Amino acid sequence: MVKSRYFFPFKSQILIPFWSQIIDNSLANAIFDLIVFANLDKIIKIIRTKDDPKKEIIKVFKLSEIQAEAILNMRLGALKKLD
Repeated sequence: MVKSRYFFPFKSQILIPFWSQIIDNSLANAIFDLIVFANLDKIIKIIRTKDDPKKEIIKVFKLSEIQAEAILNMRLGALKKLD
């Protein structure tokens, strides 16, 4: 049987930071998804009309390269400007 005096330090040092990081990441992903969904028409227009949609998405929405790449990999990248 685990005595509580050993469990509580473990809980506060390991479990709480672990779960708070997971919750923070989930919240960040949800916010990112909302940004994309709320601006879907604008993102599609950028993908269809710009030569470098990744740079434009980064500039317009103030996103990181990783986030812009994630948007382009959401099968929206198939809507690229046709030559």
